[in-house]
Amino acid sequence: MSQRMIWSRPAMKVLLVAAVVACVSLHQAVEGRQGRQPADQPEVVFIAANHNLTFLHPGFTPAHIRALLSKIHPAALCLEVLPDWDRRLGIPSFPQEQYAAMTWAERAGVPVYGVNWATPEVQALPPIERMRYVDLVERGPQFEQFREEYRQTVLWTALRAFAESTDDLESLQRGLPAAVESWPSEETGAAIRDDRIAENIRAVVARYPGQRIAAVFGTYHYLPQKRRLAEHRIRVVSAVQYLPLDAERIDAGWHPDDAVVLLGTNLDDWRILGALQSRNHQRTKELLDRMKGERPNSVLLRYYDARWRMLLGDLEAASPALERLAREGTTTAIPYLADARWCWPPFRTYEQRARFYLGVAFDLAGEHETALSHYRALLRLSDDELAVPALIGGRRVDLRPYLESLVKTPFRAGVFEAFRAAVAMGR
Repeated sequence: MSQRMIWSRPAMKVLLVAAVVACVSLHQAVEGRQGRQPADQPEVVFIAANHNLTFLHPGFTPAHIRALLSKIHPAALCLEVLPDWDRRLGIPSFPQEQYAAMTWAERAGVPVYGVNWATPEVQALPPIERMRYVDLVERGPQFEQFREEYRQTVLWTALRAFAESTDDLESLQRGLPAAVESWPSEETGAAIRDDRIAENIRAVVARYPGQRIAAVFGTYHYLPQKRRLAEHRIRVVSAVQYLPLDAERIDAGWHPDDAVVLLGTNLDDWRILGALQSRNHQRTKELLDRMKGERPNSVLLRYYDARWRMLLGDLEAASPALERLAREGTTTAIPYLADARWCWPPFRTYEQRARFYLGVAFDLAGEHETALSHYRALLRLSDDELAVPALIGGRRVDLRPYLESLVKTPFRAGVFEAFRAAVAMGR
């Protein structure tokens, strides 16, 4: 005779509640995997970044961005680059969050779409700016104005580098929804640009119906995009629902090239030419030690180790190391499109950069005649090698006037050198 289990009414009630809870949990889990949005309303998860601060704060590294993207797990990625950007040129490194996002997408096999739009003013800029030679006058009005602006920049960025602010990735995302109500109304030029960006994002969303899309963009695009895309039943949400990030996921987001970009931010950012102390150099040492484990005896390690020694004032050790790199005849390309915020001057190879700083080391040692041979060797490079990325609109700026000014006026460190770099970039 078969056994039958007889349940009491209270027990049946408990089972029924448990079943309902299980169904709800299963529904939430499935909804999470499918994008956490109704099927008839696509969702774009907005990851906010402050272009000028990214990678300064130790809580806003490339690994943090990748950890967040891996948690969102989007079907596609929209970035603040132009739709027709030439991918053969390499991964752009400014805004720096683009480097982190693109390297994540390469590893994850997620398609990337440029959805930015350039204003007519930017579109009209020449591809290469042949700036005229500027005779630098230290006490002129242009220098005095720059010095005051530079002082404020140094204070502003140093706060982030030493983590004395809430500009880490998580804080920026958490503060985004509450902050938008206080933002001013949109300017006409910016509104037109956001109109075009929204059109480009909609085209990407249409290619992935019912799937989650991620957008990594400057903070101030959040509200304009939220407004515009809502008109087309596309929901834009902040990344808050995917926070916090656990340490294990952040560690997994590390890429060996992160040490390159982050060391550059601490050692070769044009903004620190007159204020080396505005970066956290305990972090610099940790990054250098990490590179020693990941890239022992590499050209990259030897270059950054020499720059570290220059920072410490040890020119006797730095100069021979730089000279060996410059004279070996090898060619080690900068791994990504160089930018002045982590690679100044943005020459195309580490050997060229080593030669430049070898000249600088001789100038700092009071041996300008020896320094001249290295500056002049760089001046003999091809036009293409001396036309480097600029800060605005994908332009390139000819480095010749910068090198010619060093031939005439020796490198002497301090705010004056930051000023010289700013003039070279056409600022």
